[in-house]
Amino acid sequence: MSLVELELRLETPLFAGGHDPLKLDELWFLRPSGIKGVWRWWARALVAGALYDAGQLEGQAKSDILRAPTREEDSKIAEIVGIKMGLGYAGPQAKLSTASKYSLVVDAIGSIDRYKRIYRGGPVQIRETRRIDLQRATLLALGLEKSQGIEYLVPGARFQLKVEEQLEATKEAVEAALSALSLALILSCFGKGGRRGLGCFEVRRARGRYAYLFDARVPIAERIWRGINAVRRLIGIKAVESGQGTLPPLSSVSSRELAGGYKVGDHILRLCQVIEVRGEAKPRHLETLLGNLHNFFLRGYRTRKLFGDYCKPDTLRQRYVAWILGLPREQRGTG
Repeated sequence: MSLVELELRLETPLFAGGHDPLKLDELWFLRPSGIKGVWRWWARALVAGALYDAGQLEGQAKSDILRAPTREEDSKIAEIVGIKMGLGYAGPQAKLSTASKYSLVVDAIGSIDRYKRIYRGGPVQIRETRRIDLQRATLLALGLEKSQGIEYLVPGARFQLKVEEQLEATKEAVEAALSALSLALILSCFGKGGRRGLGCFEVRRARGRYAYLFDARVPIAERIWRGINAVRRLIGIKAVESGQGTLPPLSSVSSRELAGGYKVGDHILRLCQVIEVRGEAKPRHLETLLGNLHNFFLRGYRTRKLFGDYCKPDTLRQRYVAWILGLPREQRGTG
């Protein structure tokens, strides 16, 4: 039985790959396994946040800053996500193992061939007459022979995503699970470079009993709160702690406030926030916005944008105002 049916439209280039990482999977241009993986990540983050808010997730120290969940905490999160939420669980005891209560069906809408391109380096095609430089795509092409290229999809490709109920699940479980999927689709992307804004989709239409969870008119902040509350109802957690405390030991969607931030030595670190950026709905404006946000992870590009010079020091990192994850230290000659 279908719980929700979504029409997705690709908004940024998708480098998906299949069994051959340089070629698109002709059977699954948008792979259900890839969607399921991101979905589970957000489900885990919501559950971790609920436990963290209630003071039930502290972890153990790995360094002066970093912490990791204990084995008991990790098992508890996995059981809630897999059993209570219904996303599937393979536990140490076979009697607790259970299959996922949901299945994903992905179908292309119309012809996908018209959106297929081959990337060999340089600017990435966005539209027929428009290309932009994207750092992550350049990195993917390093080391390729001149005769080689990476197949990818340009924006515009459309897919239908169905979430079907395979095993009976409670309303609370479905709401919590689909709230996590809603966040996965709006705040995450798919394929290579998904954490740099590649492979992003827009939910154009939603049909079914739980379509309201995917309504594009609902602000991001409200979707996050909806997910937090759905998970709290599912596991029966209401208490919320605030004030000074340790950093969560894993990625968490939390409403907890750390008064004044988290202090490490003489520096104060602040937890991440979701910032919604809006602009004019004109193709060239949106493409420029994508390029700026994507390349901001590159230190040299960032300092040129902030200070007009690639060689200027990065004050964001010097002052611990923000931590920005950039390129690996060793990656085919990148330094």
